[in-house]
Amino acid sequence: MTETMAVVALSNDARRERISSLLVRYPELQGSELEELIDFYKTAPPIETALLTCEENVAAKARQFLNEHAKATSRGLEAPLVVVVFVLLAIVIMFALAFHLPA
Repeated sequence: MTETMAVVALSNDARRERISSLLVRYPELQGSELEELIDFYKTAPPIETALLTCEENVAAKARQFLNEHAKATSRGLEAPLVVVVFVLLAIVIMFALAFHLPA
C-alpha cells in the first residue's frame, strides 16, 4: 500500500510540475495546453491547486489564468451539492434519533 501511495504522490508531483510549466508560459499556450490547464483546475484536489500558488514564479500567472477563465474552471454545483447532502444526512439522523430514542 505504501508503494501505491508513493506512485500516486509521484504522479501528482509530475502533473503539478507540468501544470506549473504551463502556467509560467501562460497566456502563450496552444489550444490543447489551455484545455489541459482548464481540466486540471476543474478536476484536481484543492490542495494541488493551492500548492501551485505557493510557487513564486507561478502564483501571479495562476491568478491571471483563474481570473480570465473563472467560468471555464468553475466546479459548478459540486461544493453546494456536498453541503446539501450533508444537511439532508444530518436531518435524517436527527429524525432517526428522535423517533427511536425512548422519551
